[in-house]
Amino acid sequence: MASDSKLKDKRRYLRAAATILAAACLILPLAGCSGGDSNEDDLLPDDYEPPLIDNLERTDLKFLFPGSEPKNWKKVKAEIEKRTGGLNISLDFSWIEYSEYYQMSNIFDASNEIFDALVTAKPEPLYTDFTVLAREGKLKDISDIFPASAPLLYSKFTG
Repeated sequence: MASDSKLKDKRRYLRAAATILAAACLILPLAGCSGGDSNEDDLLPDDYEPPLIDNLERTDLKFLFPGSEPKNWKKVKAEIEKRTGGLNISLDFSWIEYSEYYQMSNIFDASNEIFDALVTAKPEPLYTDFTVLAREGKLKDISDIFPASAPLLYSKFTG
């Protein structure tokens, strides 16, 4: 039983890390668009070292984003993979054109294809309605996990 509990905790940690990585993926490409030299601290410091966790079960994490793959995506993905090197995860990022995103996300949902992170919004034509997903139990509340798992990133959004 304790082993099951530890495994669930590890999976919860990896899912939280996936959500945080998704947020970083959306933010980091925009960071290069700010223009000029900025003295603001990075969201992730240069001396960041991923946590070393022994014996983690391999986990595949899937992300779904609307739009086209960003121009600088290869550099961003390489940095994400560098920073998650000790977590024993596989990262799969997919982009779907805006005009097809709503329809494709509904098809994925109907076929039970699960993404660890995807873009949702308030009810509007281009995005899946997050209120429906929440009512159906398809979204995970990370309010308690986010500040503990990524305090630097959390403080950027709340402080």
